[in-house]
Amino acid sequence: MKFKFGVDSFIWAEDFKEKDLWIIEKAKEIGFEVVDFAIANPYTFPTEQVKAELARVGMDCVCTTTLTLETNPISPDEEIRKAAETFASLIVLSPYLVPMICNSFVDLFCYFKR
Repeated sequence: MKFKFGVDSFIWAEDFKEKDLWIIEKAKEIGFEVVDFAIANPYTFPTEQVKAELARVGMDCVCTTTLTLETNPISPDEEIRKAAETFASLIVLSPYLVPMICNSFVDLFCYFKR
């Protein structure tokens, strides 16, 4: 198994947008092989542009997102669990997001603040 050296886009951008595409080339320039995109909002993530820039620069990617109290998959509230399922499916199953840009995997991180 070969491990690749990667960096998280969250270092430079909290909510990755089209204006942040420069991060991909910068990551390659400083020696990284993979960019981990922290997808804060799957509705505004610039999927097509990221895919093109990854291909142009020659990098791989992985994607992560964060689940909140409103998208907590282990909540006792059924509506919140359904919201978690819907949000996760936007990231994992959408033909316009992860399968289109990432050859590797997706992590769903949970952050529940009281």
